Amino acid sequence: MCCYAAVAGWCIKYLFDTAQNSAQIISGTAAQEHFDSFANSPLPVLFQFVSLAIAAIIVTKGAVVGIARANQISIPTLFVILLLELERTLIHEGASDGMSFIFTANPAQFADVNLWLEALTQSAWSTGAGCGLIPTYGAYCSKK
Repeated sequence: MCCYAAVAGWCIKYLFDTAQNSAQIISGTAAQEHFDSFANSPLPVLFQFVSLAIAAIIVTKGAVVGIARANQISIPTLFVILLLELERTLIHEGASDGMSFIFTANPAQFADVNLWLEALTQSAWSTGAGCGLIPTYGAYCSKK
């Protein structure tokens, strides 16, 4: 949970940054420097605390009421953000080259065993199962 709270804190920080500098788009080295200056300050702890406080407020209202209400707001918001990012991505120069790269399969790569292993590993960790596997496994282990 701490990992997700930290990432949620980053998202809150970037939400504030975006609201303050809505016209400014940074990428490459400038984006890395922006993150490094944030990461090397006490702000990540503050924003992690903010994300945990928000989660605590939601959970104290009850699973049915709090989480359901939070999902009614957050899921449509995330969908709108996804559509906005899709639109922004497709209007950039070179978008067609990127789309071609993503959606053009190379059949020779399907014979590579490492590709399948890496894809399986990525899917396990991407779905959050990676964070849940160890506690689940530990729950069934003996105390010894």
